[in-house]
Amino acid sequence: MIEIDKNLPKDGYCIVGVCNFDLYIDKENNFVFGIADPRARKGVLSFMRYRGEDQKFLKRCCRVLFHEICHIFGLRHCAYYQCNMNGINQLEEVYLFI
Repeated sequence: MIEIDKNLPKDGYCIVGVCNFDLYIDKENNFVFGIADPRARKGVLSFMRYRGEDQKFLKRCCRVLFHEICHIFGLRHCAYYQCNMNGINQLEEVYLFI
């Protein structure tokens, strides 16, 4: 059984951490922008690839944050429409809706 994070407030649904270093799922994969575990209701996202970028920085970060929170709520990647739940495999894909 997955244990819900002990730091989750009683009135909160999930916890999402933020970091400034690359995230990797395993040694065979390239970096990921974020990781979410819906069963544990927690996730983490990285701003590392956005350093030194222009004024769209906040919008890009919010898009990835929203994407990971949607995963925590149980939404999967979308392959049928151009939406926020499309997989993000490279930096250029984060720019689609900005």
